[in-house]
Amino acid sequence: MPVMEAPQAPAIVVVGSREAAHTTPNTTVTVDKEQLRITTNVRNTEDALRYFPSLLVRKRHIGDTQAPLATRTSGVGASARSLVYADGVLLSALIGNNNNFASPRWGMVSPEEIEKIDVLYGPFSAQYPGNAIGAVVNIRTGMPDKLEASATAAGSLQHFHQYATGGDYSASQLAATLGDRMGAFSWFLSANHVDSKSQPLAYVTVASPSSTSTAGTPVTGAFSDLNRTGQPIFVIGAGGIEHQRQNDLKLKLGFDVTPKLHLMWRTGLFLNDTDSNARTYLRNASGVPAYSGTVNIDGRSVTMLEAVQELNRRAGAHGVGRLDMVEDRLVGIKSREVYECPGAIALITAHQELENVTVERDLARFKRSVDQRWAELVYDGLWFSPLKRALDEFVGSASTHVTGDIRMTLHGGRATVTGRRGAASLYEYDLATYDADDTFDQSLAKGFVELWGLPSRIAARRDQKLADGSGA
Repeated sequence: MPVMEAPQAPAIVVVGSREAAHTTPNTTVTVDKEQLRITTNVRNTEDALRYFPSLLVRKRHIGDTQAPLATRTSGVGASARSLVYADGVLLSALIGNNNNFASPRWGMVSPEEIEKIDVLYGPFSAQYPGNAIGAVVNIRTGMPDKLEASATAAGSLQHFHQYATGGDYSASQLAATLGDRMGAFSWFLSANHVDSKSQPLAYVTVASPSSTSTAGTPVTGAFSDLNRTGQPIFVIGAGGIEHQRQNDLKLKLGFDVTPKLHLMWRTGLFLNDTDSNARTYLRNASGVPAYSGTVNIDGRSVTMLEAVQELNRRAGAHGVGRLDMVEDRLVGIKSREVYECPGAIALITAHQELENVTVERDLARFKRSVDQRWAELVYDGLWFSPLKRALDEFVGSASTHVTGDIRMTLHGGRATVTGRRGAASLYEYDLATYDADDTFDQSLAKGFVELWGLPSRIAARRDQKLADGSGA
């Protein structure tokens, strides 16, 4: 039986190509520089998004570095779900939400250089990284066709009052751009300086206990309110009160190889010096601000746990408490561990500073070795060991006078103590100062130096005799 050959099907060729980052789907919202000039007062680059649908940029003042982008489906608490690009360069953070480092670096784009803005929504943003759940903002900038320059000076003054925080908050900006084209070569230089003061980023709150109590230090100044879920809370302070000083500098160089091929090189410098502080509304019976400890508000006790939870939120927003370390496990294995403990780090820092002014020198030195051993016992799981119980008694005794107030700045991953005071403080200004108000009798130092250095002088004479060969 003859063999029949199967008919040959025609070849199927599949051709695909990757779209460039600036090629957008059909469903987008786009504005160009001419539309922006007519419709929008673009003081800073983020202002250009003001009238885009379903977008929100939370901006408090000129040049606000805490200005995250949010969409209708993703609020400022999930700002990492939206991406911001300038000419394909990512300006937003892939991790982090809301405040601090999570806000896009809007200042790296000058309003004068914006040519076009495309905003992609929803599933069309799938051609970008996985963060693009909410929206993708593509900012396209241009290069000058001739010599051009601009200079801008702006200022604002805002009156703000809420709870016990109020005042006038000012902001000022000086900016300049300069660019030119010489044949196929073009360049653009921009500089920007902002000095601003802002109202709080957030308020410090604690849950209002359902039952009354007599525990804790009675304080006044808290405000009763409801949180976003309708639960009763106390507003006890304000945080993220900032003074920002920032400088941006950017240079772009371009070269037209062909009418369709353009080479671009750019570099930028972003300098941000921000002082951020928190203020308490609470005052004890003497009118002294209360920053720590268990307090009693309207007959309701606020526990240390609630204080830690609030500090986790406040200090964590500034990157405090991130630890990356290699540690030795109990079985001898070295392990790299990454921890996030903002509340604990802030409280430990505050407590150590109180110890510095309330604990006598020799006791403080010995306690540091006890702290280390106590931590080792806890790490090894010996919480109920006799040694740990004995060390607990020592720590309690050594901390008898460790009480007072701490002023702390949270910024840039650090909890920095900028003030300390306490009724049991051992610090006496008139003894410690070097100015004319010094009450320490300096003549006492001569005899002290003689006695303190006597053992060293005796040893030195001995060594000299041995070196000269005149010793026994």
